[in-house]
Amino acid sequence: MHCFCISFISNTQELNCQVTVVNDAKLEVSSVEQEILTQMKQTVFEFMNNTKWTKDKFSVEERINCNIQIQINAIPSPGVYEGTMQIQSSRPAFKSTYNTTAFNFVDMDISFPFSV
Repeated sequence: MHCFCISFISNTQELNCQVTVVNDAKLEVSSVEQEILTQMKQTVFEFMNNTKWTKDKFSVEERINCNIQIQINAIPSPGVYEGTMQIQSSRPAFKSTYNTTAFNFVDMDISFPFSV
């Protein structure tokens, strides 16, 4: 089992990160839990896009593009989530107009606490 933690730090943007949080179709999610999953998506989005990861300066077109998909498969107790996460990133090739894959990873066993 892996632990997935989120904290929020606001600085300049270095990533252009899209975040998706979905729940397994077999998992019954209440309207309150659905709101929490929506907040989880927003929290991860803000953390990834607002954290200054290096001291380097990047122009808009130099930002690293990434996609994070979190699939919630179980909520074993209130505020605890289990599932899978896929992270893909690409970045502009040096002095070009196209992107190259930089990172592609799937963790099939994540478990983490999250509260609003």
